[in-house]
Amino acid sequence: MLLMLYLAGRRNPYPLLKSLEIQKRVMPSCWFLLLRFWLRVDGALMRLRDTRVFCTFNQNSKPLIIREICWRETSFKALASKSIDNETKEKQEESEK
Repeated sequence: MLLMLYLAGRRNPYPLLKSLEIQKRVMPSCWFLLLRFWLRVDGALMRLRDTRVFCTFNQNSKPLIIREICWRETSFKALASKSIDNETKEKQEESEK
C-alpha cells in the first residue's frame, strides 16, 4: 500500500513543495513501514526525512522491532556545485540576482 500526501503550507517567498509518503507491507512473519517526508524550497534547500520500521515475529519468541531514521539535507548551491544539471544552475543564478 502506498499513500502520498501533498501538504499545503503558509505563503512563502520561495516556491515550496512538501510531500509525505507512507508505505507498508505486511507478510505472515513480519511487517515493514516506510514514512518519508520530502521538502523542497526552490532556490534554497532540499530536505528528506526517512523513518523505516521493521517488525518480525513468530510463535516462539517476542516480536523484534527495528527502527532506522535517516536525515538528509542540502542546499541548491551545494547541488549546483556538483553539476547535477543546467536547470538547477539556472534556478540558482536567478535566486542570487
